[in-house]
Amino acid sequence: MMKKLCNRPEPLCRCIDWKDEDFDVEIDHLIHNFDFLRFTLEYEALGPGEEVQLCELGQCRICGGRICYGTSLTATDSTQELIAGLYRRTLQRWNLKEQPFPAGVSSFEELFVSMFHEEDRETARSWLTQAQTEGRLKDCTGNGNEV
Repeated sequence: MMKKLCNRPEPLCRCIDWKDEDFDVEIDHLIHNFDFLRFTLEYEALGPGEEVQLCELGQCRICGGRICYGTSLTATDSTQELIAGLYRRTLQRWNLKEQPFPAGVSSFEELFVSMFHEEDRETARSWLTQAQTEGRLKDCTGNGNEV
């Protein structure tokens, strides 16, 4: 669970105090009131030592406010390592959602690349191409443990 509040423009769910609430209360609220909307990445730059937050954005069924469930990743060796970790975690979470692709997106790979800043999408596409060529990717219906 991400305790750091996201920099999203949508108003935050106000049913509980996300900054100071007990973890158990937060999890219970997520389980019972979370409607998944999309994945996003929040970051300044890609590269070793840079932190990237993978967020599942959703909407609260009670108040209609934004709920963000996220994980922070930091690359220790390379941008490629960071992208591989993001791919693996996003794929695992996507497979749990069983949601249709958003309009205009026909594959998990397209969805994944669209999460990056415009200037980083070519880097993500290149990583995907190389990983596919080397046979390191599972189909989006797989368990996501490859890469």
